[in-house]
This record gives sequence, C-alpha cells and structure tokens, in this order.
Amino acid sequence: MMTGKKGFTLLELVMMIVVIGLSFGGLAVVTQQVVLNIHKPQVIATATALAEKEMERLKRLSFAATAAEASQNYTGSFSGYSHRTTVTSVDADHKVVAVVISHPAITSLTLALLRTNY
Repeated sequence: MMTGKKGFTLLELVMMIVVIGLSFGGLAVVTQQVVLNIHKPQVIATATALAEKEMERLKRLSFAATAAEASQNYTGSFSGYSHRTTVTSVDADHKVVAVVISHPAITSLTLALLRTNY
C-alpha cells in the first residue's frame, strides 16, 4: 500500500498494532501459566515429605491405636497444607492406612501402607 511517499498508511499502522497486541496477549497467557506452575514441584516435594513424616508417626502407634483422623491444617511455614488420615480394616490383623496431603496447587497427594498386627 505504499505509494510514492515515505511512511506507512493508517491501515498498515493499525494492522501492525493488532498483530503486536495479539503477540503480547499470547505471551502473557504463557507467562501466567509458567508463573502458576513453577512452584508445583516444590509443593509436591513438601507434600511428600509431610506425608512421609505423618506415616512415620502412625507407624510408631500400636496396631490398636491406629485410627482415622479428621482433616487437620498445618501451621507456620506449611500453612497452605492440610492432612487427613483414613484407616480401612481388611481383617482382624490388617489395616490399610492412607495419609492424604492437600494443597491448592496440587489438589492432593496420597501415601498408603498396609499395617499388620504381628
């Protein structure tokens, strides 16, 4: 659309602004997803450590004392996390113990074991 004169027409400038705007819009969406998910591996590692710690605590209890617990929130530097313990009796000598750690970034992480009365 260039005639013999130097410069761009108004239509060319508007089209260039639209293309640049769409490019930055796409870049903003990608950047937002990266920022939201960049800490996810750290959250998973922390949730795994909390689940293992809770499972170790439950292993120290006697077989008879191992029971389900209601959801509890952690405090301090782990305030975004909560845990819930479920115990399902398989038979008189076996229980399935599951610890579920929840966090908004990962929904939940479950660690389970089979507890025996031997």
